Amino acid sequence: MLFCIFAFGIICSIFLWIQHFIVFFIVCFIILIPIIGCLACGAALGFVYWIGKQMSQEALNEREKQLRAVQEAQPFIHEEFICPISKEVMRDPVITPYGHVFDRESIENWLLTKHQCPLTRKPLRKRDLKPYRQQFCNQNH
Repeated sequence: MLFCIFAFGIICSIFLWIQHFIVFFIVCFIILIPIIGCLACGAALGFVYWIGKQMSQEALNEREKQLRAVQEAQPFIHEEFICPISKEVMRDPVITPYGHVFDRESIENWLLTKHQCPLTRKPLRKRDLKPYRQQFCNQNH
């Protein structure tokens, strides 16, 4: 009888050990491993973000160097030759009644939606624009 109680105690201990092992397994492999994996994944994503940021910063710095080189290589263009809208050299300058000069294509595109002078905000129509090529050339030569 004492042997049966002892054997029963051992069997119960084994079952309890198995239950604890199962609980340990569940906790470790079902709960902790994904959490550790997520932390590792987060660290990996952080590293990828950092590398991407460094690469994009390097690309931005390289682009700025290229732009500076192009600007230095180009001949200086007086500001009065540059359209205030497009920031490009005017090909077909026109003047508004308010005395502002724009490239025709740029100001006509502007007037399709705005109907006002971009600088004064006063009403402006396409028919108010006057060619300014000859005066522009005479003034800037």
